[in-house]
Amino acid sequence: MEGNSWLEQISDACVLNPTVNENHQVKDPSKTQVLAHLITTPWKVLLAILIPPKTWINGWGGFTMAFAIVGLLTIIIADLSRVLECTLNLK
Repeated sequence: MEGNSWLEQISDACVLNPTVNENHQVKDPSKTQVLAHLITTPWKVLLAILIPPKTWINGWGGFTMAFAIVGLLTIIIADLSRVLECTLNLK
């Protein structure tokens, strides 16, 4: 998982790899891991597209973009909570 390019980031976000335990035995993903992967894949692909690779500007581009995305999601969630508050007549 180098992430040297956008294409590698996107492919890493789409693939669910088996894990290796302490005894160096390959273990297939569990059903829970597969379900979690399927649920989170759209978010992982979206963030892999939006956040530049870590080799760009020594990682500062990715750091800055990740901060911007967290801020944007915070604003969206706060606005949605205000709408829900008004809809349900909560104080």
